[in-house]
Amino acid sequence: MKILFIVTLFLCSFSLYAQDTTVSFATVENSPVYPGCEKEYSNAARKKCMVEKIDSYFIESFDRELGRELGLSGIISIRTEFEIDKSGKAINILTKAPHPRIAEEAKNILKSLPDMRPATQRGKAVAVKLANQFSVEIIEVEEINESINKVEKYYDNGLLFSEGQENEYGNRISLWKFYAEDGSLAITVNYDTMISETFMDGSVKSRGKVAPGSGMAKIGVWQKFYNTGELESVGEHNGSVGFSDKKGEWKHYHKNGQLAQIGYYTDTESNRKGQWKYYHENGQLSEIRNYNSVNGEQSGEYKYYYDNGQLGKIGKYNGENGERIGLWKEYYATGQLKSVGKYAGEGGGLFGKPIMMGVWKEYNEDGTLKSEKEY
Repeated sequence: MKILFIVTLFLCSFSLYAQDTTVSFATVENSPVYPGCEKEYSNAARKKCMVEKIDSYFIESFDRELGRELGLSGIISIRTEFEIDKSGKAINILTKAPHPRIAEEAKNILKSLPDMRPATQRGKAVAVKLANQFSVEIIEVEEINESINKVEKYYDNGLLFSEGQENEYGNRISLWKFYAEDGSLAITVNYDTMISETFMDGSVKSRGKVAPGSGMAKIGVWQKFYNTGELESVGEHNGSVGFSDKKGEWKHYHKNGQLAQIGYYTDTESNRKGQWKYYHENGQLSEIRNYNSVNGEQSGEYKYYYDNGQLGKIGKYNGENGERIGLWKEYYATGQLKSVGKYAGEGGGLFGKPIMMGVWKEYNEDGTLKSEKEY
């Protein structure tokens, strides 16, 4: 029999508590901020982003061979409790599952969650407690073949799409060849040294190498693809598991093949560093961002451009926590000045909202003054 291990994550009874007093997830002033959710400008959006990130992290990190080894089937529930302390780390993790190894696997995953920006209440960092339930479905299906099979797949026009071998578990092994729709050879992949992740239709989602004996720790150059086949990103992994596994230069692409962004990560913590460039689908430069390699926050000068090449915004970030500071200018797509003023960081009632200072001026598209206000 072959066992497909499918992980479905449900976050239920999701609540937060301060160390001294209970704070509900619905009313907490500023929820914890998961890496990658910093640019969400509302508390509700950051909460939603955090839940989705934990969902993805758990699914990507769970050992899919564990269910087969334990002979489990059907839907099992894993109850968990853990805290995000005042420094943003996951601590005091408790798990309960039908099998001790499942519970331990869940505990290890939660222990490896990346550090977050801690929750705050009334301007002070607070520790919070989360209660989650994960549902894992393990499905048994009939084995296709108990031996190594030669496999061929075809386009709708009858031409060969791919050919190679699969082992008894249906995994690709040895050398595979992939062909273009005109019949020409497009790429060859040696699955003894590389693996691929696929979409539900069997098309390649990502491709690269895994560190020997590490489970799913990616190393070396990996490619990721859209479900329509176009290259989405390419870059190098450092051999760790989770969201802190990128290093060196990374490139991301739009579906039309145009470069979408390019920049560098640090080798160990996967913080963005130095200058990153972003592009519109028409190839025009979209943004120039600079990052602090120590913490991955935006630092120094920032520029945004319209897809016609015209400068749209220019300003600075402080590099400590990615807050806007100093003089900022915004322009219309015609090049006419739209607004000008200074920021004094971010904060106030809504976490992450820029704080204006001094005199701010806004202009109409014809250049006439629209408003002038002092903060």
